[in-house]
Amino acid sequence: MTPEPLPYHRATVEHLRAALPEAWAHYASHQSVDAHEDAVRLHLLQTTYRMTPESHPELHQEVAEVASILGLSLPVELYHHTEPGASNASLIFHPERLRLTFQGPILELLNTDERKAMVAHELAHHLLWTAEDGAFYVADRLLHGVHRQGRSAFHSLRLFQLHTESFCDQAALVLLPKEPVIATLVKITTGLKQVSATDFLAQSEELYAADGGAGSAGWTHPEAHLRALAVAHSTTGAGPTTRRLLEGPVDLETLDLLRRAELTTVTRHLLGHVFQPSWLRTNAQLGLLRILFDDDLPAFEAWSIEPALALADYGTSVCDYLVALLVDVTAADPALEQLPMLRCHQVAEWLGLADDFEKAVNRQLKMRRKDITIALVDRDDTLAAAQEAAEAAEAAEAAEAAEATATDDPPTEPSP
Repeated sequence: MTPEPLPYHRATVEHLRAALPEAWAHYASHQSVDAHEDAVRLHLLQTTYRMTPESHPELHQEVAEVASILGLSLPVELYHHTEPGASNASLIFHPERLRLTFQGPILELLNTDERKAMVAHELAHHLLWTAEDGAFYVADRLLHGVHRQGRSAFHSLRLFQLHTESFCDQAALVLLPKEPVIATLVKITTGLKQVSATDFLAQSEELYAADGGAGSAGWTHPEAHLRALAVAHSTTGAGPTTRRLLEGPVDLETLDLLRRAELTTVTRHLLGHVFQPSWLRTNAQLGLLRILFDDDLPAFEAWSIEPALALADYGTSVCDYLVALLVDVTAADPALEQLPMLRCHQVAEWLGLADDFEKAVNRQLKMRRKDITIALVDRDDTLAAAQEAAEAAEAAEAAEAAEATATDDPPTEPSP
């Protein structure tokens, strides 16, 4: 049974297809690697030693065995770099062959099971790039093409690659238990011939707890301890998801395309929730919403999600952003006096951000903490009274309009 692409891969493909349809069509129509095949072969001849089935039958047999288990039946080419370097292995992608390169003493460093884990990891790149008509390969190429066009695209490419490495680690679990898979990545990282997967996993758990689940700082490969945790949790189903392990708490400075779209939705839901009371929807307040959303205003209805779930993945900077939105609503229409502050405090409390909101109002709107405390004493009663008054005014206005309409109706002719 081959591994499934991770949820992050699928979500990225779905987003790119919808948000960048023309770019997607372009990259989908230019998937061929044959144009560069001659250059790739020449480079390999110049920089590697070709390991043929005749000269290295055992290694070829191991690769063929792993490929068969993963459902791959393609010609195999193996190469070893002639220049010394750190232990490493990689797949040079071609849809019709399995081409692996090795570097450093990696083949001597690993035992048989560990070599199979390494090979499975590399062949999993081929599995992912050819799955679902090459959709994940297209997404990877597209992100490489646009990643310099904005911070979110940059972080999308980074996270897409980190998830790809985690997917490939998990492919090795199709063949082997977690211990040799973790031992393989520790040996490659450290260069040690003897390691304990159990000890390293315990160290990784300790580190993850100590740094508060900060996520990966890597560009193409997650740190070894995060990879170990992802492997372990994928076999037990316990602990944080792969995305949370790699991403850490969501930060405004590192929003990828998915999180940026998600935060836009969160913003709409939050402000739609804030503006449920009709008395708050003055021209000045609606003007603030139009600045944020043009004329596509959010629905003025309750946000049904649990606040703890809504903010579960978000770090301090995103919570600060949500508080700033509430402060903007508080200050948008001075004619409403303290009512917007009371409503925004009510919502901030619901989100678990009441103290942060009070500090922001004190700091940014120069309202004394003492005055804030006094104003909040009868908060819910004051807001309820304001809504009752607004509903009464709306009812009176509707009645007056109905009466005016009736008065303006032309008299009817009497029946003959």
